[in-house]
Amino acid sequence: MIIVIVITLCWLVTIPQVMRNKTSDGYQLRFIRKSTKVYPHFWQAYWRQLLLNILDVLAFFGDNYS
Repeated sequence: MIIVIVITLCWLVTIPQVMRNKTSDGYQLRFIRKSTKVYPHFWQAYWRQLLLNILDVLAFFGDNYS
């Protein structure tokens, strides 16, 4: 049940994150080490950001419970 809640929250948070980084060229995502990538379509950027959010949450829980 907790996993479903975490995934749902990541899903809801991703939409404003992607929309906040909209540029004239597309949607810009920032990765570790300050590298950026621009995606021309919303859904490409959305799914990539969602995956990054889920990995961040898993890393957070993994660090706290190991």
